[in-house]
Amino acid sequence: MYTDGASSDRCSGVGIVLVTPENQSVCYALKLEFTATNNKAEYEALIAGLRLIKELGGRSVEIFCNSQLVVYQVHGDYQAKGQRLDPYLVRV
Repeated sequence: MYTDGASSDRCSGVGIVLVTPENQSVCYALKLEFTATNNKAEYEALIAGLRLIKELGGRSVEIFCNSQLVVYQVHGDYQAKGQRLDPYLVRV
């Protein structure tokens, strides 16, 4: 699974690409209905991708995320400071 999130003053969105074991790709793009920071958009992409994999019956996943912060927080190398990203980390 490849994920990316982005935000601007006007809108926020996420992109997800799922690659099957047979090397077929399925792409998803979602517009967020709320204002999000880049980090929140990155977490939203990861969570949406994990939900999709679960709904499709996936049992294991290799994740590629371009947000160093999200990767290191999920891996446990960084702590989420404050309470803004804690709920996202818990959901993952």
